[in-house]
Amino acid sequence: AMTTKEYLLLRSLHAARRRLVVPPPGAAGVTDILAAMGIWEFGRFAGAYRRRFGESPAATLAAALARRS
Repeated sequence: AMTTKEYLLLRSLHAARRRLVVPPPGAAGVTDILAAMGIWEFGRFAGAYRRRFGESPAATLAAALARRS
């Protein structure tokens, strides 16, 4: 069973990944994307993101931007 807190974190992680894989136009970096989502504990979130997806949020965004260009 999953707690409410775990569920909300999982939702946030997947929402962030969607935005990092297809970054909005003009997004300057990971912090801009996360802040726009209301996520402010960047280090803690990045650790949870890495545990879930096996890479940092910055790596996800870099790969998306490389594909775009």
